[in-house]
Amino acid sequence: MRTFVYLVTLLASARLSYSQQALPTVGHAAWDTLLKEFVNAQHRVDYARLNNGSGRLKDYVDSLEQVGDQPLAGTKRRRC
Repeated sequence: MRTFVYLVTLLASARLSYSQQALPTVGHAAWDTLLKEFVNAQHRVDYARLNNGSGRLKDYVDSLEQVGDQPLAGTKRRRC
């Protein structure tokens, strides 16, 4: 029983110290603008127009990749 209490205390303190770390912030205004422009009242996406857009969706996704000093999960670093 004493071991269990020790483990719970250890895990709780580790979780508290982790949660106090600052998380990077992401601006989603570009995403909101895209949704308002390419999603209609019936919640249907106009993929043809979105795909032929000015590259704003790609720009938004690229901006997500730049958040913080570590790449987000599932992103690939481009090599020049």
